[in-house]
Amino acid sequence: MMKFIPALTDPELISGMTLIDVRDLPWPGASFSISESADASHVERSYQTLAGDLGVVREHIATVHQVHGNRCVEIESVDECRLVRNEQADALITSQRGVVLGVKLADCCGVLLHDPVRQVIAAIHSGWRGTAAGITVRTLEQFITRFGSDPAEVHAWLSPCASGRVYEVGEEVHSALPGYCRPLSESKWLFDNHRAIVDQLLRAGLRRDTITVDDACTITDVRYHSFRRDRGRSGRMLAFIGMREKP
Repeated sequence: MMKFIPALTDPELISGMTLIDVRDLPWPGASFSISESADASHVERSYQTLAGDLGVVREHIATVHQVHGNRCVEIESVDECRLVRNEQADALITSQRGVVLGVKLADCCGVLLHDPVRQVIAAIHSGWRGTAAGITVRTLEQFITRFGSDPAEVHAWLSPCASGRVYEVGEEVHSALPGYCRPLSESKWLFDNHRAIVDQLLRAGLRRDTITVDDACTITDVRYHSFRRDRGRSGRMLAFIGMREKP
């Protein structure tokens, strides 16, 4: 079984985030995006292994070409999962059972959303640029306008990411998200992406008791891939969510 941490606890869901796992593949082990350290065949083997372990069809794992923006793509059928891989976006949303939505991470935050009333899910990639662009709120707006969701009924899970304890940033981040940056010097700050995203969710109408934050730090915790720590050697994790098919 590929190593991953669980996310939302609803038994209707398949959800979690993969960890560094070098048991079946050379470094960087399980990795879900082509990079300096993982070619296309390495990445495809990772997806095939994860699909087998989760008991889902590989072609039903949907991902997009992430660009640190605020566009969300809707998957309306399992047949669309393969087609969206080259779409430039940073979030996916669906009401279709059997579809597994995934976002690729290495220090950015993965946000998984679930409306158990309307039966809608989303997976969101939110680094500081995505957070500044409101990617999570934009996705939640699609829950409301497309599916009639009530934000107070939506559950959210925030993945481990580069934490506000050690994530050093410069003026570009400070100018975009000043309320979430703690000064280190005249030109350096510590940025807390988790806190910024939680505040966005609360302002959008989620209840604090339906927001779960895994506050592990990808930079300091060697269970996780970190581009900030490993640079070109870093792999990419996958935060994923799907609704189980009815028997």
